[in-house]
Amino acid sequence: MPKPSRFKDIFVYDSTGELKLAALKTKTLTYKDLFEFCHICFQQPNDFRLRCGKDGPFFEQGDESNVLAASYWVFASDGRLWQSLKALRHCLDRMELLPVELVATEVRPRNPSYDTAKNNMQKQMQARVRRRDQSCRIYLEDSESYRMEDDYWSGVDSSHIVPVAEADPFAKEGFVSAFHPDERQRYDEAPPDQKGLYGVYSVQNGILLSSSVHSCFDSYALSIHPTTHIVRAFWRGTMLYDGTKVEWPNANESEGLFAPAESVLRDHFEKAVLFNVKGDGQRRGLDLEPGEDFESLPMLTASEDGQIWWSNKVAELEQMYGDDPTALKVERRNLVESDECSS
Repeated sequence: MPKPSRFKDIFVYDSTGELKLAALKTKTLTYKDLFEFCHICFQQPNDFRLRCGKDGPFFEQGDESNVLAASYWVFASDGRLWQSLKALRHCLDRMELLPVELVATEVRPRNPSYDTAKNNMQKQMQARVRRRDQSCRIYLEDSESYRMEDDYWSGVDSSHIVPVAEADPFAKEGFVSAFHPDERQRYDEAPPDQKGLYGVYSVQNGILLSSSVHSCFDSYALSIHPTTHIVRAFWRGTMLYDGTKVEWPNANESEGLFAPAESVLRDHFEKAVLFNVKGDGQRRGLDLEPGEDFESLPMLTASEDGQIWWSNKVAELEQMYGDDPTALKVERRNLVESDECSS
């Protein structure tokens, strides 16, 4: 079994012993939240429960107690009916471990976005978001009223929830239905080739964030739950914001200052979960482009000694995990992140 990331606290395994989900324990994370992570990441099963260890207590969906930092295993739920013979045999014993199939969706890091009014749509969105939010909605210490009075916006950005480069979600059926009718009308009346842009530049796709929080938001280090509007931290560096309740007290329908739509918040939240939690998540700062490998990292290629050290270490890992490609990949990642490698 591969060693999970040392940056996570909660691990979910299936009947094969393969790591299917790795999450960061935060002060507000509940079992209900953990099950939601599972439903976002699992293609199947849909009906299951989690067991702490292979012989510990069971936890059911809807449990709002705080999650313990531990390893969990996916078990069948009582009375669950399966639609296929293959899955039926796993239901014969209601205490049976279940196999898990992950969704195929892969999320790549977002490119950083900047609060620059490059066109009229961006200028209109920027003005509406500033009037509605007035200060960073996540870092509540930044609540100075002088921003509106003095038109002083240094350090805060009118941020896109769905970025301009990813306007495709607005083509999904029902995606814009969560918008206010006035915003939907603007979208419906837009030229066919510009509908995505009208959605991206809607005030309901914007939020005012401090520049530092904006960077974390763009990199999926934190996100806002689409229905509770609670901030969820996915990285230890954003734990300060975890559990913050995001509100829009100055949203005003009569002035067209509508709060962000649930659909855009959900799009960002689900991508943040997939990026950080599915499998062992993606490594921050060590994400490699297609075709690259660890041997190409500067820390390993800068000297001949570094190359020899790396080759010897990889040979040791291949002896230990040569029969398990997944385990070998995880262990190589852990080696690159280790203090031994950085020294």
